[in-house]
Amino acid sequence: MLGKEDGRMVQENISGETVDSQADDSQRQTKFQELEKEVEEIRTALQLSNISCASGNESDSSALSRMQLLNNITQTCAETQARLENVSASEAAAQDKYRDLLSMVSSGWKHHGGGFYFFSKETKSWQEAEQACASYGAHLTSVTLRQEMEYLTGETNGEAFYIGLTDQWQEGNWTWVDGTEFNSQVSFWAPGQPDNWHKAPGQREDCVQIRFKNLNAWIDVSCTHNLKWVCKRVFS
Repeated sequence: MLGKEDGRMVQENISGETVDSQADDSQRQTKFQELEKEVEEIRTALQLSNISCASGNESDSSALSRMQLLNNITQTCAETQARLENVSASEAAAQDKYRDLLSMVSSGWKHHGGGFYFFSKETKSWQEAEQACASYGAHLTSVTLRQEMEYLTGETNGEAFYIGLTDQWQEGNWTWVDGTEFNSQVSFWAPGQPDNWHKAPGQREDCVQIRFKNLNAWIDVSCTHNLKWVCKRVFS
């Protein structure tokens, strides 16, 4: 779990890395400009040399060799510039990722096992909850490991929270909304579940909630109920 101290450290890291990155970019740009200036001086010198050599009847092969050298230097400059631009783009992407992470931590997201989780305090329908997760680039959580389920039941502490499992598109075909493949061998249904209770709204129970403190805590429920929810986002 990341707390206020972690958020402060992330903020300091971002600020420091941004200053360092800007300084590095400035230094690289200055060096490249110096290299371009040197190339231009070489080009001018070679042109003057060609004029001199032409008046002195220098062989065409010598002049061509010098021009080829100049072309090689120009190509090297272009390749160097391309590499500098790629490095700058990578650094910008890393800074955006850190800012995004800081925003999530500040909003109450918790870290566990390589993922970030958000446990809501308000309630929404299943679809509205998924939209709330999507606003952070996340989804209602999938569950792929026993350890992950243990973490979720510990955090929810017996309260009802939506997760990202649903069969609303095809009855009995359970899928995770984040695209994770559903493995029936790694499922945590409560006894007698899912039951698709016929007295549910619309006579359907197509979404899933975590409801109990024990490991077998999944219960199918109508997607129209307003419940708390759990989002998950994994950074690559």
